[in-house]
Amino acid sequence: MEIKNFFKSSSRSIKNREIIVTKVKKKQSIKNYYNFGYDYFDNKKLTFGYGGYKYDGRHKKNVQKIINFFKLSENCKIAEFGCAKGFVLVEFLKKKFRVIGFEKSKYAIKNCHPALK
Repeated sequence: MEIKNFFKSSSRSIKNREIIVTKVKKKQSIKNYYNFGYDYFDNKKLTFGYGGYKYDGRHKKNVQKIINFFKLSENCKIAEFGCAKGFVLVEFLKKKFRVIGFEKSKYAIKNCHPALK
């Protein structure tokens, strides 16, 4: 099921993403950006990427929207594919859901939220 415009998007435009890709390709020192490593998530020196992806509770309202829309109860299981450091899953966990996350980035798994380890 696809739900269009469920959340207000704050993501960058396609043109901005193309600029980022060009910058990444030019910088040889950014070896793990495309492997979703430190440079992708936490390198504050870069002018693109997450630049320090830390838990700050920003997903709380969106998780509540999901719960309300799908009429989810606490006994539901939540799976997130491509969960990064698991910050969305943490919000479900706080609401007593059973959660599981799937992530290909070894860096993100190693540096995920402590509640998920």
